[in-house]
Amino acid sequence: RAAPRPEPSGARPEHGARLRLLVASPAVDALGLLAGRPAELAAAADEENLVALLPAGPVAEVARELVRGELATGAALDRLAGALDASSLQRVRQLAGPAAPDAGRAERELRRATVKARIDELEREHGRLLAAVTRAGSPAPEELVNEQGRLMARLRDFRKRLAGLERER
Repeated sequence: RAAPRPEPSGARPEHGARLRLLVASPAVDALGLLAGRPAELAAAADEENLVALLPAGPVAEVARELVRGELATGAALDRLAGALDASSLQRVRQLAGPAAPDAGRAERELRRATVKARIDELEREHGRLLAAVTRAGSPAPEELVNEQGRLMARLRDFRKRLAGLERER
């Protein structure tokens, strides 16, 4: 039997300490695409609510500034260097530069990445909800059953949307 995990202390990093964040890959992909073509992709990133898919703090703030047209590619990459883990930063740099899709595909790829990130988010939420239903026992409380139904409908809708975006490739 595994030892119980310690409860989080709620302590904040020391002032000036860099906080490294590991972000889900599809969200990183969308951020990299936006960073590489902020003027072209800002409207799509705003429509897809990319900022909400990123962790609050410096990463989301960079995305927000890119969407508003307040930050250029180089400055965005410099700021992300202090906020992302090395692997995520490398992926963002690649998608903002040499691995960037051509202009005709960039918006579709950004939308595809945000939909994948949303699906990942919904699947994690489904796992948490399933655990809550299991803990509640049988019969499951009606509010949990209703919430699970709504979540599954949203997940199904995003999967259909992703399938459509995949066919367009």
